[in-house]
Amino acid sequence: MVNQKKIRMFLDDERYPPEDGHEWVIARNCNEAEAIVRERFHEINFISFDHDLQTESTGKDFANWLVEYIIDNDVDVSNFKFYTHSQNPVGGGNIDKLLIPFLESRK
Repeated sequence: MVNQKKIRMFLDDERYPPEDGHEWVIARNCNEAEAIVRERFHEINFISFDHDLQTESTGKDFANWLVEYIIDNDVDVSNFKFYTHSQNPVGGGNIDKLLIPFLESRK
C-alpha cells in the first residue's frame, strides 16, 4: 500500500490555519467542509473546528454531519484527531462533547 500524505482541514469563515509546516485545506462553511470530506476524507487526519460560521449552519452542524458520514461509510478513525479553536466556549464545548466520546467509541 502506498503511504499517502495526510492533510489537515480548517473550518473557519474568517481565520486562517497556523503556518506550522502541515498542509491545510480551508473550508469557509459547512457545505465546503462536507464537499472536502466526501472527496478527500481518506487524506484528512485532523480537523480544526470553528463553531460560529456567519451562516445558518455551525461547526456543530458539520460535526453532526461528520459523525453520520463516518458511521454510514464505516470510516476508520483510529488515527483521526480534531481540535476546536472556536472563540465561542459553549458552541466549541458542544463540538467536543459530541466528538470526544464518539471517536473514543470507534477506536
